[in-house]
Amino acid sequence: MRKTIIFAAMAGLIALAGCTKDPWEDVAKGDWNNDRMILDIKFAGQAGLSKIENIDDKTGTISVRLASFLVEDKSKVKIENLTTSYNAVTTVKSGDLYDFTAANPTITVTSPTGKTRTYNVVSSDFDEDIIGSYQISSSMVWGGTGPEYGGAALMDPTAKSWCWNEKGFGPKAEYDDYLEFTLDKIRDDGNTEGKCMHYGGKDGKHWNCLFAAKMNKEGSMD
Repeated sequence: MRKTIIFAAMAGLIALAGCTKDPWEDVAKGDWNNDRMILDIKFAGQAGLSKIENIDDKTGTISVRLASFLVEDKSKVKIENLTTSYNAVTTVKSGDLYDFTAANPTITVTSPTGKTRTYNVVSSDFDEDIIGSYQISSSMVWGGTGPEYGGAALMDPTAKSWCWNEKGFGPKAEYDDYLEFTLDKIRDDGNTEGKCMHYGGKDGKHWNCLFAAKMNKEGSMD
């Protein structure tokens, strides 16, 4: 009798387990999911992060800044990354080329339940002010020489011309030089990255900043 009761109980448990609904089934079907948001979007040549605003249930705006020196054709700007709410579908995807020159550039997001939100995409130009060439016309030494050495002093090195090497490498060798700043890319954090090159000008020389004669502990450079 005991065996029969145990068997019946086990059969009941098996039947109950077979009737239990998979709790993930409703989640996977997405019948509950009305979410239709763009969480993040990144374009090639974009400076800084995108500003995404959900205005209401059906509309939103995306504002981005595009670096003019990196984006040559605004009608073909690559989408490097696009992240949406769970299982939402968009009219564009990562890797697509986006046309900012269209009359009304938009991106539409559709939820699993079929609801939509349309984002108006607005772009503005980003220009890095420091790009270009800069002539070096003067220089200053912090700390000074002689009594001022090591102190909080600023001095024009040409004011003590006798302190420096005299074979074309003194302070005045800098005054036909120029600095050239270029911008190579924008990092993922939105900061710019580039190079600063120091060119020697017509004479191709730079100030070596070495004391001349007896003022140079390592010996004269004359």
